[in-house]
Amino acid sequence: MTSPAYPDSVCDVVWEPHQFSWTQAGKSDRLTDLGAIAKAVDITLAASRGKIKDPTGGALHYYAHEQVKPYWSSHGYRLVVGEHTFVRLVGRSV
Repeated sequence: MTSPAYPDSVCDVVWEPHQFSWTQAGKSDRLTDLGAIAKAVDITLAASRGKIKDPTGGALHYYAHEQVKPYWSSHGYRLVVGEHTFVRLVGRSV
């Protein structure tokens, strides 16, 4: 899903300041769980190409609910998948 509020490439979004804690903490960006990564890429590509329904309902935001609670996390429709909560904001800009 694209949004005029964010950069045009996935890499630019990931490396935008304060988007992901691991990019700020000096942690390794080495991929280790290749099976999980392949599954995530397959689902993302299928949803972005309209081959499957977006399971998040159009969410542009998500967070690891056991680790952080962003100020915007209670505004909108939420879907919990494993350790993450996906949020489609309603009537708010972040």
